[in-house]
Amino acid sequence: MDFFLELTTRLPFFDPTDDKCLDKVTQMSELDRYIFLIGGSLTAFITFFLIIGSFRFKQLRKQPGDLVIVIAVTDFILSVHWIVLAAQPTKINDPRFCKVVGAFGVFGGLTGFLYNISFSLYLITTLRNALKQHKTPQIIFHLTNLGLAGVSMFLVRNFIGKTLVGTCSIKSSCSYDFFNYLAPIVALAYCILGISTYLYIRKNSPICANAHKQKTQFLNYYLKYNIMCTLVYFFIATTNILVTSFVLPQTIETGHSEYEWITSLYNVAKLCSPLILSFVRFSDPKIKKVWLRTFCCCCQKKSSTPNALEEPLVEKTKNVGGSTITNEFIFNQLSAKRRTELVYTLLACVVYDNQYLRGLRKKSSTMRTSDEKKNDPFQREEVFQIEDEHIKTDIPEIREELEQRGFNILHGTLKVYSSEVYSEIFNQESDFLDISESLDFQFNKEQIDDASGPGGGKSGEFFFFSRDKKLILKTLPDTEMKIIRSTLKGLNQHFDKNSNSLISKIYGAYTYENTDIGLKFHFILMKNICGFPSKFVERAYDMKGSRYDREVLAGRTIENKSQLKGLVLKDVDFEKYEQKLYIKDELQKAFIDQVKRDSEFLRSVNLIDYSFMVFFVNKEQAKHEIDLSKDITAANQLGSMENLNEPGLYYNMGIIDYLQPFNFQKKMERCLKRAKKLNRKLDTSSQDPDYYSFRFIQFITQLVQCHHNTIDADANIVAGVGVENTPDNSS
Repeated sequence: MDFFLELTTRLPFFDPTDDKCLDKVTQMSELDRYIFLIGGSLTAFITFFLIIGSFRFKQLRKQPGDLVIVIAVTDFILSVHWIVLAAQPTKINDPRFCKVVGAFGVFGGLTGFLYNISFSLYLITTLRNALKQHKTPQIIFHLTNLGLAGVSMFLVRNFIGKTLVGTCSIKSSCSYDFFNYLAPIVALAYCILGISTYLYIRKNSPICANAHKQKTQFLNYYLKYNIMCTLVYFFIATTNILVTSFVLPQTIETGHSEYEWITSLYNVAKLCSPLILSFVRFSDPKIKKVWLRTFCCCCQKKSSTPNALEEPLVEKTKNVGGSTITNEFIFNQLSAKRRTELVYTLLACVVYDNQYLRGLRKKSSTMRTSDEKKNDPFQREEVFQIEDEHIKTDIPEIREELEQRGFNILHGTLKVYSSEVYSEIFNQESDFLDISESLDFQFNKEQIDDASGPGGGKSGEFFFFSRDKKLILKTLPDTEMKIIRSTLKGLNQHFDKNSNSLISKIYGAYTYENTDIGLKFHFILMKNICGFPSKFVERAYDMKGSRYDREVLAGRTIENKSQLKGLVLKDVDFEKYEQKLYIKDELQKAFIDQVKRDSEFLRSVNLIDYSFMVFFVNKEQAKHEIDLSKDITAANQLGSMENLNEPGLYYNMGIIDYLQPFNFQKKMERCLKRAKKLNRKLDTSSQDPDYYSFRFIQFITQLVQCHHNTIDADANIVAGVGVENTPDNSS
């Protein structure tokens, strides 16, 4: 905290030679010495054994324990920093001593502050992903925090030295202006984040009965830590303002101040950060027991098991459907039955809404509100109450399956977005698809059970694939739902002008709020461009036009393409095993033109990271079991084309995952990957929309237009020529 709370001016305008007033300071007061000696020693003692315990007991290091441990390490560094200053108060006049000791204090305070911010962001992220088998990557928090700390230390390396309150940290400046208040403003900004985190958790925390006890234990610990951390930073900020307003002006002018007691109060406030928060950590019974075991040395490491300690930091392992699941968060702790009921509820919501939109049932009394004030169909919202009795009454075929298996529909509210628009999009392919039939409960029994267990995509979102593989139900974060709503009008116009668009279509967008579990999340119903059960899919490729980290089978030898079945491969794999798309010459131009129009539309709305998905579907085999007159992929001539090189196989193709904007997160992802490889022009998948579209179009065009007699050109592509050697994209 010394870094932020003793940073008295803006670095670009801070003259490190402007320190003549520091000659008036000889050492800290006796009162401050005892404050630092006693408080620092106590904090160092507590945090030391917590750190040792984290090495002995692995479960302490699991999220968010890893964040807590790093904060404890920074508190230990700060404590040692204060103890050394209190033990050698006269040495603050030695520039070399003060610079070394001050550097430790600056690093400890800055890193601890950043990790406390990450702790709040972790809680919000965790709760937002509550119903997803999703784990926030530890590496992101640690790389970001340590990277920012390292950069900051480099920037202030010439500004470390003696301060006007008798410590070693960021040098005090003899000038006095508005920027002296920058440090407390930063601390108060954290207070706003802390309060926002508290309110968000209180509003969105689950109330699932079967997890209530552990949920209460979990929240009591984290909310108490969050509240105390916010209060401590507020205390530090206010005392810093008092020091800046009353103590420093007098000290600069006369060499002493009649308000020295305020300085002591400020030092007490700084000590509160590691000291009080160290005690708050003992609200977690697991940490307390580990600390005591470590301190007393009365227990061997092997006796520390998940069953021996209470687990607010790490959720207990449970068994679902014969498979073991280890969830890191209490919010994910839903029983197998409750998760299955949740899947049934989402499917029932879609079927219920679809039948309403298509006029297959009368208007139900379940409608609560209707946004009739908005005449714009692209912004219209309707909210319905979802009740078990209404669902079973209005859709009788659902009742039998639910009652037979002993499940219920979870009550709550369903918000339906732009129903008329999505109904129009669906009607373009309604001859090939019956939503109620594809999502039939009995038909999808196995899929429902699978979806109730662990799973999810790389993003951590929940996925449900209908048994006939015609539909996908997928949850979305807030950002992607906003993208859907803001781009719907343009996307609908694009579909109207491009009947053969390869962009995967969305048939419905919803927000479901479960009043029982206390969670709200968004989900969509979308077309699955595969359109056929997995047993008819010989190979599948997800391609972005990038070669960096886009190979699944690196270092593996494949003797026969049949070994590729069941895998989702990537760009380099396609170039290695397929070389090109073998489609009819008369369709090549239309196909490339459509890819260009689709990609340019996505570029126009600032979207990136979309993929070109290709399924090799054996329709020759499928026709013996499936009525191909209901082949949804045949609705688009360019979305399903015969593979001329392998008769009977068809390329079922489309553009998927197109809801990612080019935002700060994606820019940071690109920078981190380039820094990792020490290559400023590394052609990662994350690029600005203009370049991403250019590269995507070029890549797909090469896959179509290269011919049998141009194997050398293909070899150049594999080697990186043609995709990598494009105009500089380092902007």
